[in-house]
Amino acid sequence: MQDTDNKLIHIGKPIEFDREQLFKDLERLKEASYSETNDIRSLIKEVVPTYHPKEF
Repeated sequence: MQDTDNKLIHIGKPIEFDREQLFKDLERLKEASYSETNDIRSLIKEVVPTYHPKEF
């Protein structure tokens, strides 16, 4: 992150990722959503490491 004169504004850099893996992960998420799996949050967390699901 790069700071700016405004302390509330920061400039980020694009995250590098494997495009092919992204499409595979999206396919897995699509299949899980159509099958209405009960464990979708853990699958999302695998695909998106910064995802932190709210506990119910």
